[in-house]
Amino acid sequence: IMNVEFFEEKTFDREASENGSVWTIHKDAHILKIPDSDGNWCTPYWSTRERAVRFITKVKRYSDFLPLEIRLEVFLNVWLPDMKKGNRTLGINWSGVTTVGLEMTPDEVLNKAESLRKPRST
Repeated sequence: IMNVEFFEEKTFDREASENGSVWTIHKDAHILKIPDSDGNWCTPYWSTRERAVRFITKVKRYSDFLPLEIRLEVFLNVWLPDMKKGNRTLGINWSGVTTVGLEMTPDEVLNKAESLRKPRST
């Protein structure tokens, strides 16, 4: 039986690599940050614009947020190192109304950066 979190992580990796970008959401130029299970700040990221929009649509308290595309190279080289310095975590492809799901550290994502950077299939 495949673990749901494993499935979400693999889906995130595949889609982000294929699209060359990830998505988060913002309001008034402020990126969403939610306290994670350890009390650190967690920012959700999605592997497609559609997933981010679906989250905004489902979770009413974020209905006034907008999707923000981040090119994959910028995400890996700028955003993740900044998150690591701030002891923040990432929410990966959250889909439910509970605003919880798979959480990863910047190091966990950076450790697999090569697979994320793989050339997109044509």
